[in-house]
Amino acid sequence: MYIGCVSFSQQYFPDGLVDAHSFKQAQTAARREIQAISTQFKKMGWKQSIGSSGTARAIAELIALNGFDGIPHDLPVSGAGGVITLEGLQLLKKSLIDSEYVDKSSLIGLKGDRKPVLPGGLAIMIAAFEELDINRMEVTEAALRLGVLYDLMGRSQHHDMRFVTVEQFMQRYGVDRQQAKRVSETAVHFLNQFPKPKHEDRKDNLHILSWAAKLHEIGLTISHNGYHKHSAYIASHADMPGFSRLDQARLAALLLGHTGKLGKISVGSAYIDWRMLFCLRLAHVICRRRDDEPIPDILVKEIEGGYLLKVSKAWAKSNPLTQFGLEKESADWQKIGREFQIEFL
Repeated sequence: MYIGCVSFSQQYFPDGLVDAHSFKQAQTAARREIQAISTQFKKMGWKQSIGSSGTARAIAELIALNGFDGIPHDLPVSGAGGVITLEGLQLLKKSLIDSEYVDKSSLIGLKGDRKPVLPGGLAIMIAAFEELDINRMEVTEAALRLGVLYDLMGRSQHHDMRFVTVEQFMQRYGVDRQQAKRVSETAVHFLNQFPKPKHEDRKDNLHILSWAAKLHEIGLTISHNGYHKHSAYIASHADMPGFSRLDQARLAALLLGHTGKLGKISVGSAYIDWRMLFCLRLAHVICRRRDDEPIPDILVKEIEGGYLLKVSKAWAKSNPLTQFGLEKESADWQKIGREFQIEFL
């Protein structure tokens, strides 16, 4: 959630001034943000709450060193010292308010680099405890960087979190799984026909293309009209565990461009792999009937300035609407200065 110790300290505790009113304002603002997810979390329930990163560790150390939760001690946060309680938080808050300015605080163990951001972090922590009904929190040494490393390590060991996220999004947005499978398999089949460039990560590109195919219709939950724009917006702005910002930007670009005019895609976009977009758009046209009729042998290849598609003349004749779609697709590519030639065999 977009609440952090730096921004809250600057907004509610300017110049390190700490008073009861400022704390009330900061806690209310934080609780308002947390309220959006509190019902869901409390309904699910939990057996253990864990705090990570700098603010949680600093608060746990201050509570322990100053005896706000019993006898003062200096045990490491990874051991018995790594505990935060609501009572300890309230006593820490009272100590800061009594000092009036955080720089004047006599708290044992308060480090200089932590002073400017402690009030904001403390207000957020108290808000989390109150809004989520937390009584006790254990603190871990692990932080964001370790989560990133864990995710990357998982990818190399076939535990890629991105597969889980895509599956969750398909369920959340009621995706037509049969259609998603058709488009995904067809698009991947086309990309595999292209030779692998020297610097391409083909495996990752196949994953991105497959995920784009599986998620291309998530925008239908918002509106049928211009649904591809909604799909792209969701992919750009949603929290997608496992996906980097670059992953999401590439995914969103494919979702935006999979149908409609190509002019909306910047020719110089760094997020677009034009061959992947070609494969996704072509699969979307071929699978438009949304049935399980076998797809004919369609050959694709890269030519100078664009692409060449070879398809059976007999099949095209028996599927006039798909043929019309292919010819329209060819015209769309030519409008942005790229070739799309069709050969009927």
